[in-house]
Amino acid sequence: MNQYTPLYKEHHKNFGIQLDEPFSFASKWTFIPVASIELAKIFMSYPVCFQKQGETYTLGIPTGIGKVNCLVHPKTSKFLLPYVPGILRRYPFNILSSQSKEPVLCVLESETGFSLNQGKAIIDETGEFTKYGTELSTFIAHLNKSFEEDQKICAKLAELDLFTPLPINVLEKETGEQHQFRDDLYRIDEHKLKQLSGDDLQSLMLIEGFALVYMHLISLFKLDNIGILSNAYLMALQNSTSAIDNLDAFFRDDDDSTLSFQ
Repeated sequence: MNQYTPLYKEHHKNFGIQLDEPFSFASKWTFIPVASIELAKIFMSYPVCFQKQGETYTLGIPTGIGKVNCLVHPKTSKFLLPYVPGILRRYPFNILSSQSKEPVLCVLESETGFSLNQGKAIIDETGEFTKYGTELSTFIAHLNKSFEEDQKICAKLAELDLFTPLPINVLEKETGEQHQFRDDLYRIDEHKLKQLSGDDLQSLMLIEGFALVYMHLISLFKLDNIGILSNAYLMALQNSTSAIDNLDAFFRDDDDSTLSFQ
């Protein structure tokens, strides 16, 4: 299991980050958690839903119909949607509580892309955070805070019994039959939402859950994009030049590592 280690200003002087294959670490992810502060950049182009693990629901985007991440280009490891979720852009860093309970910027020990005199410097020669290191810390802090707030919203949605399964079905060309490939995904039940009492609606409003719910519901009109990108991914694996060119059209034009939610 990958473990995080705290960044020490003395030990990590002049350390920086450079990922030659930026999102290859997520190539097997079947679901990418996203924060509600990012939804405005995603919901008009790709479906946002909820994944259930145990009794917990997590907001995010499915990455395809199989066991690979069809949103990561199989040849270049670039991300295929116009907006790259923050959880991918923070890699291999995170902010975790130290033994003193204070939040500390940490890095995955296994990531060789974080090393001395390489890429974008995180800590300078004086042992202080660089401008990029400071921006990175701020970015992750905001992202993690949004994740925490979203978990409260998801817990309230579960308490109100608003989740219902969102099956992802694929049409078999040979038989013409529909087969379900995903059974871990959920959506908001609109009928139950409309039946909520005034008190329940207010409780959801107080934790600012309505924007999340509405953007989720609107995004479901883009469910077909899961199949479109999954098929394009499979074609790219077969070394189809045209398929790779088509996938490249989904790429963002600016720097994937931009530490912003805009």
